[in-house]
Amino acid sequence: MNSSRNSREPRQCAWEDVKEKIQLQLINKEQNAECMKERLYKDYLDLAAVFMVEVLELKENKVLIPVTEMMASEWGVSIDELWETALGNLEKEECTIMDIRYFVPEEFREEADKAQLYVCRMKNGNHGAQAILRRGLLKGFAEKYKEKIYILPSSVFETILVVDDGKTDENVLKLMVEEINGEWKEKAPEEWLSDSVYYYDKENDEIKIAA
Repeated sequence: MNSSRNSREPRQCAWEDVKEKIQLQLINKEQNAECMKERLYKDYLDLAAVFMVEVLELKENKVLIPVTEMMASEWGVSIDELWETALGNLEKEECTIMDIRYFVPEEFREEADKAQLYVCRMKNGNHGAQAILRRGLLKGFAEKYKEKIYILPSSVFETILVVDDGKTDENVLKLMVEEINGEWKEKAPEEWLSDSVYYYDKENDEIKIAA
């Protein structure tokens, strides 16, 4: 019995050392199918939420490596436990939702004033699209509006939130996303997230595919 208990202790200690460093990155599942064979991930809508572990923190960034099945086995944790741990850690990170007018050139500011578009992302780090997974973030934002909130996957770095004025055509949004992503797929396919349009279901507090 003592031998069995001792054999479990190193794994438990190792998990205690790394569990606060477990993070998520949202990526395109199909595009990254080959490299994901050795990574642990959880299906999320038509995406993949890949588990990462922070190995080094720099001044303006973090160095992350993918979590593998062997690593999880050594830690003695399941995918569900990794998922809950990563979501808990996301609560400690600063996620921002900012009016898109802060990001557009002055000459396009007038057009931007007509739209209700917001950029949602992590404040720090290379990948920021996973900010939409933070519990309460979209709920708090949606409570300011009576309209539906659409989510456009602009890249692995961020998403665009669209406040529906009651006239929004989901098919038009999808065509817009596909057109923009057409360039991403050629220039930087690893940064392409999805061609889907999502919406935030306020009643059930969850994200669903709209088109």
